[in-house]
Amino acid sequence: MIDNFDYINSWIKSPDKNFYSIDYEYWKGGKDRVRRSFNPDFFIKINIDDYISKLESNGSLNHLENLRKLQDEGMESLIRVVEIKSNEEQDEATPAKAEYAKAHFERVSNKLQTVNISDIDKQYRNDAKQHYTFDLLTPNEFTRWFADLKKGKLGGNRQPLETRTKD
Repeated sequence: MIDNFDYINSWIKSPDKNFYSIDYEYWKGGKDRVRRSFNPDFFIKINIDDYISKLESNGSLNHLENLRKLQDEGMESLIRVVEIKSNEEQDEATPAKAEYAKAHFERVSNKLQTVNISDIDKQYRNDAKQHYTFDLLTPNEFTRWFADLKKGKLGGNRQPLETRTKD
């Protein structure tokens, strides 16, 4: 993150508990329903205006359309939420975490697009102009993730963890 601070306004590494919990469920062994929650590892805030300017100055123009669309919808910040798993992750809960977190942050983003800003207390209005994405990454994917960040790709896993190929 530090090596890519030109593209990131701020970030936090969340604690494992009692921060921002996302509920998920899966079928353990295909037969027992398990319900749990997890805290994503990172919340990364990117000012969309600054991001577009940086991408334009670097000649990275291929993915600006999606960022400009967010601006047209009134969004000012992009919040990239990231969960990290090991390269050898075989936990059957992992795909459920990715699915539930992605759906959760899509709902958050959709809600923020439809909220009447005047219904929000003035001190929180700027925070309501945010769009959220979720990525579940392994260390093998870090290089590509940061390359995509430098190209202006919005994020969101391209395919489920269990079907990804190793880099």
